[in-house]
Amino acid sequence: MTDALASMKPYEQAALAGGGDAALVAYLSATAGMSRLVNGRNRIVGMEYGSLAEFVLREGQPYAPPAVARPKGFRKGRNKLCFMNALRTAEYHSGWTYVEGYASGIIPVHHAWVVDEHGTVIETTWAKPGEAYLGVPFETDT
Repeated sequence: MTDALASMKPYEQAALAGGGDAALVAYLSATAGMSRLVNGRNRIVGMEYGSLAEFVLREGQPYAPPAVARPKGFRKGRNKLCFMNALRTAEYHSGWTYVEGYASGIIPVHHAWVVDEHGTVIETTWAKPGEAYLGVPFETDT
């Protein structure tokens, strides 16, 4: 195992210990490690993270998949606009938080969703909830 891949192991272990989904965490760890390996010589001086996957792996938190994608009466947003859908929803609903990271259904993808005041995932874009969520919450200024 290369140093770049091995350097992700502590973050992978921490994410798993925190309740992260094993397949999603393994994907992020491998992606982050490979990014460090490929971009190692081209890293920007002072840049803390080698990739978005590394940022999410190190700073993100797992979220339990919801039983249903959205509360009754809540409309699904437009397909392929998860970042806009989630941000608008978080800005509109007081106490809800925008979260950006990775979620998996069939495969892990860069995604955004919101969590309500209880930490429950509200899936603003996908018709069905994902199987795993790992992301970084961001406060919205409204």
